[in-house]
Amino acid sequence: MFNLSGEKGKLGIDIGTASIKVIELQKKGQRFELSNYGLFELKGGVSDSPATAGRGILKLPDEEIIWGIKEVIKKSGIKSTDAVASIPSFSTFSTIIEMPYLSEQDLAKALPFEAKKHIPIPLSEVVLDWSIIDVSNSKSTTVEVFVAAVPKE
Repeated sequence: MFNLSGEKGKLGIDIGTASIKVIELQKKGQRFELSNYGLFELKGGVSDSPATAGRGILKLPDEEIIWGIKEVIKKSGIKSTDAVASIPSFSTFSTIIEMPYLSEQDLAKALPFEAKKHIPIPLSEVVLDWSIIDVSNSKSTTVEVFVAAVPKE
């Protein structure tokens, strides 16, 4: 899913409301091992940057968030550059939708119409993804589809 199969280290970035967490993973055999980590935290509204005083990280300008990520990477000595990022769950929309069983191609065409009923902003403003999680064999075959949408902004 995140192309974690390479031999190079992987960088995980979690941008939260009050901190930026960064981890570095190295592949050891068939598993990944934590090799390094770092934390950039707003403490009582004060951090190393005067521009961050009194504000949550997600309300900062992009340049300040970038500065925070670079700062934590530099201070922790992380070397990997292949990154996977996460965003807070309150910034996402997710649901499980039950739909008639269709081919994956037909499901991909039909899903946006059904997703509009569950996502409170226009689909043109989100990145939409989905995955079949269950196929049930009742009177008619249906599928449960996990749908996730993240605002593009």
